[in-house]
Amino acid sequence: MENKPIIRKAEASDLEPLLGLLDQLKPNNKKYSQEDHTAAYKALLEITQNKDYFLKVCEIEGKLAGTATLLVQMNLSHGGKPYGHIENVVTDQAYRGKGVGGLLVEDLLREAKTARCYKVILDCAESVSPFYQKFGFKKHGSIEMRIDLE
Repeated sequence: MENKPIIRKAEASDLEPLLGLLDQLKPNNKKYSQEDHTAAYKALLEITQNKDYFLKVCEIEGKLAGTATLLVQMNLSHGGKPYGHIENVVTDQAYRGKGVGGLLVEDLLREAKTARCYKVILDCAESVSPFYQKFGFKKHGSIEMRIDLE
């Protein structure tokens, strides 16, 4: 990458570009209402103030090129060591294939090690599993189950 990327924690002022990035993760072609913005802003403030959340962004020349989140979850097993859960890894279309996602995942894995996590998990589409395998993730024998409440 020609311009040095900066990985940092997200800030309240990142709301609009973050929503734009997340739209690329799962495009819905729906405009955000003021109510959606208010709820997202409130959630962003809660996340940035929670010591167990790591909402990171990759900034290149003042523009958000990608984002990813790690949640450190407390745990009673494994000697009380927590585990990490990575979510919402997305790179802006203009920066895909340039290492942005990798920088974010590596940063979150460092945060998980610092937090003494005994494992890090994530859910992903089969098509992107080779990307995560580059970082040591392995397919596990379990299946993802889900119930949508909305």
